[in-house]
Amino acid sequence: MGWSLAVPRLARSQPAVEGNSSDSPTRQKTAGAAACGCLFLRRKADDMPLTPDAGILPSKFNGVYFVMFNGAERVLCLADYAALQDLGARHKMSEDFLEVFRAFRPEIEKRASAKFDAGDRDTNGNVVLIGADLNF
Repeated sequence: MGWSLAVPRLARSQPAVEGNSSDSPTRQKTAGAAACGCLFLRRKADDMPLTPDAGILPSKFNGVYFVMFNGAERVLCLADYAALQDLGARHKMSEDFLEVFRAFRPEIEKRASAKFDAGDRDTNGNVVLIGADLNF
C-alpha cells in the first residue's frame, strides 16, 4: 500500500521540477538541479549558454549557417543573408556577407546565444538571426 501511494506523489510533483513552458531555460535548469540535489553554478553575465564551433556553411540564398553547442546538444544557427548585408552597410564594409560574418562573428555568436537562452528558436529548434537581431 505504501508503495502505490508514493508513485502518484512522484508523478504529480514532476511537472513542478520541469517548470512550465513560460519558464526560461535557465529557470528550468536551476529547478532541475535543485530537485536532484545537484550543485548549480551560475554563469557570469557575459558568459554564453552556447559554445561556438569553428565550422560555417555560407549560403547566398539564406546567409551563414553555423553550429553552436548547448552541452552535447548541437544547435544550428543562421545569420540571415540580408541582415548580414545590412550590418556590413552600417559599418561601411563590402556587401560580401561572408566577410561581414567573419568580421563580427563573436558578436553574432553572443546574440545567437542570447536568443537561444530566451527560448527563441524556430519550429525545427534552430536559432535564426534576422535584421533586428544584428542591429549593432
